[in-house]
Amino acid sequence: MRKFLAVSVILLGTSICLPAQELQDKLEVPHVHNSPALIDGAKNPELIPDVTAYRLFFVAVSHNPTAVPEEKARHANLAKRVRLADADNEALASLMATFRAQYDELTRAYNEDVQAAVASGATPDVSIFFAKRDALVLAIVAKIKGTMTTEGATALHTFIQHEKAGMRIQSANGAGQ
Repeated sequence: MRKFLAVSVILLGTSICLPAQELQDKLEVPHVHNSPALIDGAKNPELIPDVTAYRLFFVAVSHNPTAVPEEKARHANLAKRVRLADADNEALASLMATFRAQYDELTRAYNEDVQAAVASGATPDVSIFFAKRDALVLAIVAKIKGTMTTEGATALHTFIQHEKAGMRIQSANGAGQ
């Protein structure tokens, strides 16, 4: 109880010490949030771009090469929810390994670019990263269509479309970053 009172007195004391003009300025200036729009897939799954839905699925089912067995099993179980034939499951696992390696490299390179930009006082351009990231996803989707059976690729696409109902994404421009 003494700690609570001591903290309350300290907080009360510091708030009283604020200059009156500063306090008035804080009260009169509204805080404006320019937050991106939230797209709720449960309400509007059609507003979630396929490239975003595929990317989220790919990230969820892929794992880095140093993943522990439990993590690998968790990712494999997610992929099994698609209910693919064994050959398609193996093809998907191989493509997810390719995706993860390229995605991690893309992210590493972008992070280095950001650090260099910040160090030089420049503003990093995330739109280039987004374009490269989306190109990677689309390349993997094309490989899926060329590697998996038609039934497997269709089952995966149908699964991802269904999964949009559980997705919620923020989008500054409606494109679903």
